[in-house]
Amino acid sequence: MVFVGVFAEATRAYVVEIQRRLPRGDTLTGITLDEFARSDVARQRALSADLIVTFANRKAEVVDLMGSERRVLTIRFIPADQTRTALATIDPRARLGVVSTFPEFLPIMKAGVQQFAPHVRRLEATVLQSPDLKEVLRRVDAVVYASGSERVRRMVKPGIRAFEYRHAPDPHEIDEVLLPALEELRAGALPRRASAAG
Repeated sequence: MVFVGVFAEATRAYVVEIQRRLPRGDTLTGITLDEFARSDVARQRALSADLIVTFANRKAEVVDLMGSERRVLTIRFIPADQTRTALATIDPRARLGVVSTFPEFLPIMKAGVQQFAPHVRRLEATVLQSPDLKEVLRRVDAVVYASGSERVRRMVKPGIRAFEYRHAPDPHEIDEVLLPALEELRAGALPRRASAAG
């Protein structure tokens, strides 16, 4: 199996987390959309996989890249334990900066921050490429940034806490979506292999 992600570091972390829950003998490797576009090795690895796993909001893009005949499965992601813990420990009096990599993710990210840090009343949300980014970073006491916006760490004032809003695969989705799909795939593949051998 191949997991197709967006950012290399986050993709590696997702693969480790999913692999931990897979049956012995099932393997998952990760590639990014960028690697698929520029690397023949990554492209061949993905195209030869029995199953391709990705995010729901990237499925159409992955299907376009892999071809409609490829089996592409999506699973849901939730804020990771360390993200929820970091948000819960922010001082209630702090002014928190929220930086999204993509404009379309900003409302979702802001809602997630508010869910896990309801005690923080002052939020300033912006996008990595926004002209107001430096000004927002100048005014805040802590910053949470989306995967892909790691350069924000170098832009904040010394002493300002900055951490990534990292996601993790929803364990229920692995158990209820991915593992049954693997069993279904195995059940469909085994008879073909047996008949080919016999």
